[in-house]
Amino acid sequence: MKSTKKNKRHKLFIMSDFTLVELLVVIAIIAILASMLLPALNKARQKAKQISCTNQAKQLTLALTMYADSSQGYVPPRRNIADGSIAYSKPGWGGCLYQNKYLPNAKILVCPEATFYGYADKIFNATPVSGNAYYDWISYGINRYYAANDIGGKPYRFSNTKHPSTTVLIGDSIDQAPNGTGNLRGQELLMYPVANAAFLSPRLDNRHSNSAVVGWGDGHVTSEKNAWQNLQHKSNTTGFNPTL
Repeated sequence: MKSTKKNKRHKLFIMSDFTLVELLVVIAIIAILASMLLPALNKARQKAKQISCTNQAKQLTLALTMYADSSQGYVPPRRNIADGSIAYSKPGWGGCLYQNKYLPNAKILVCPEATFYGYADKIFNATPVSGNAYYDWISYGINRYYAANDIGGKPYRFSNTKHPSTTVLIGDSIDQAPNGTGNLRGQELLMYPVANAAFLSPRLDNRHSNSAVVGWGDGHVTSEKNAWQNLQHKSNTTGFNPTL
């Protein structure tokens, strides 16, 4: 009888020990699979954000085109027009589209990959009221030729664009030069191309796996690899200048 009890205890010990080994093996396998799958999941998550950003840019290009159709061919410039020049009045082109109901909500003005950028949370909670300065820091910049200069200068009439399919209208933007000077936030403006990279601010932001989402004058949207390097860092202004 004692021998039987001893054998049972021995069997239970072996079974418990074997179960623990099995558990450790399973945990090790899960850890290995997780390390293999996480990069793929992160890549898929980034791709989903890029697709969402592309859809938002498409809505913005459409809204700008509709606005131009009802505004003598002009898109809303960087800031509101006053007698053909640019005044420092708010809310900028993004806020203007929202306030005039060309956009369903202000969230479209924030790229899903830039929700941690400065002022993004403010834009998310923006209401269609006049004077909201947070619209200056939206995730998408408009071509400076259409926005004109900060003070003075006239915006170029969007409807007169010679080659809309190859002229940038909007794009993922950042208020920061390539050397890091500036701020980690979006900007409602895109600087026209210049050869000196130190002056490329605000510029296209390669925040989608080294690519930027760009909306063109004819309404189509693309993902441009090394966008600011290829489209802005050059001596000629092709791709931005609507008169060429």
